[in-house]
Amino acid sequence: MPASASCAVRTANAYAAAFYPTYIRASGVGWALGVGRAGAVIGPGIGGIMLAEHLSRQSLYYLSAIPELVAFAALLVLLRLSHAKAADRPQSKAALPFAH
Repeated sequence: MPASASCAVRTANAYAAAFYPTYIRASGVGWALGVGRAGAVIGPGIGGIMLAEHLSRQSLYYLSAIPELVAFAALLVLLRLSHAKAADRPQSKAALPFAH
């Protein structure tokens, strides 16, 4: 599961770079990186608490899947917003392939 969490954070960072307008892009990407770092700091502590509670392996697996599902849902929302934003933007002739 850590591999998919890492992938979700990297994908969110890439989308953040494309999602925010140029004048606030650095702030948007900085926030995305900060949220990823916060998860990297908090995650092991939560894992330690779950282990200290002597939860079953199945419970540990299901509980650790929750952040993965939240990240997946957030990426879907971000993808939908970026597509809606792109559809609202007028395209110039230079952006169209084979435009003369």
